[in-house]
Amino acid sequence: MRLVGVLWLSVLFTTFYTVDTITYGRVTSRSLSPSTALIHVSRRTRHVRGHGYNVRNEYCTGSLISRQVVITAGHCIQGKRG
Repeated sequence: MRLVGVLWLSVLFTTFYTVDTITYGRVTSRSLSPSTALIHVSRRTRHVRGHGYNVRNEYCTGSLISRQVVITAGHCIQGKRG
C-alpha cells in the first residue's frame, strides 16, 4: 500500500511541477512530452544491525494513459529479480 501512495504522490507532483526536459542531449519544452511521469520508488533493503534498514531510492519514467493511470516497466515496480 505504501508503494501505491508513493506512486500517487509522484503523479500529483508531475502534474503540477513543470520543467524543461533533456531529450537526446538537447533541452526541449515539457509541452513536447506532456504525458511523461516521474516515478519515485523507495525500497528497504537488508537490515543493518544497529542502523535499521538501508533505503534505496530509484526513479523511473512512465507514460500517462489516462488522468489517473500511469504505465511503466515491470522491473521498476517489482524489482529486477521479479
